[in-house]
Amino acid sequence: LGPCVHFPAQAPGIDPTYNPDGDTRSQITLDNCVQAGVDPTSLGLAGNLSANQSVEISTGGSQNLVAEESESFTVGFTVEQPWFDAFDLSVNLAYYDTEITDAVAEPGAGFIVRDCFEDNPNLGSAFCQRIGRSDGGFIDFVDASFLNIGLETAKGFDLNLLYQQEFIIGERPLDMTFDLRLNKTEERILDLSNTLAPGASAEEIEAAIDDNAGEPEFPEWQWNATLIGDYRDFRTVWQTRFISGGNDDRDDDFDGSVEFLTDATEDYFIHNVSLTYDPGSWAVTVGIENVFDEFPNRVDDDATFSVRNFPIGVGYDPFGRRAFVQASKEF
Repeated sequence: LGPCVHFPAQAPGIDPTYNPDGDTRSQITLDNCVQAGVDPTSLGLAGNLSANQSVEISTGGSQNLVAEESESFTVGFTVEQPWFDAFDLSVNLAYYDTEITDAVAEPGAGFIVRDCFEDNPNLGSAFCQRIGRSDGGFIDFVDASFLNIGLETAKGFDLNLLYQQEFIIGERPLDMTFDLRLNKTEERILDLSNTLAPGASAEEIEAAIDDNAGEPEFPEWQWNATLIGDYRDFRTVWQTRFISGGNDDRDDDFDGSVEFLTDATEDYFIHNVSLTYDPGSWAVTVGIENVFDEFPNRVDDDATFSVRNFPIGVGYDPFGRRAFVQASKEF
């Protein structure tokens, strides 16, 4: 129904009235509602709210799209040590710089309404043009079709290191492998200035450009380290994943009303271990994921894209310690 609708608490049988002390909406939201032609202190009170109120949401393609374009620059090198026969070592380092202009995205209906009424003063979001209202003042239509949002960039470094060496134990070879994969995020800019209404001020344009590098969704440092030991018919694997802590740099994205939620994450380590027995035509693996039962910080989903308040798409484990058994057979 949108942020302009007010749902006051009231005792049964008593007509609800507006109580400003119980209104947690910001002044920006209240002013935007007034500019949109509705009264945020009365919309939603008994007598003007239909029990069957619904909102039509339009999704999919759009004839107003322009083709997005991208430019990418990548440079790197690989070194393999040739001096020693006792071990193999290779190092690969790469720098990447990608820029997408007129990036295409499909905004959610909730995002459109929030951006219009909660995030920008004076109805300064172009998304406001995608919202329709009924004669009663309630939102009854949201155009959530694809649109060109602006500019996206990604810059950073990737490092891969592979070390292999053979040891002799009990006259049999023990093959050890260490594999390290590291990423350093330098820049993740999202420029939404294209979504502002015409005539936006310099301050509004600056606020629409956000470098998300170092925030919970795009941590500055990530690495995976895997140690593998192969001896006779056995393989042991220990894997450690690291995600550096991040902090959302926009305080207005953080609600702060729930005590255990945060707009920041701490450095995070997770460890997995497994043992495989493979004599030839069959194999069995037992292991433990998240050995030390480490949970990530629970974040405010107003600030960070998350599910169950856990950041997703980053590598966090929201399930805790668990054991597993796998078996396979060749026929």
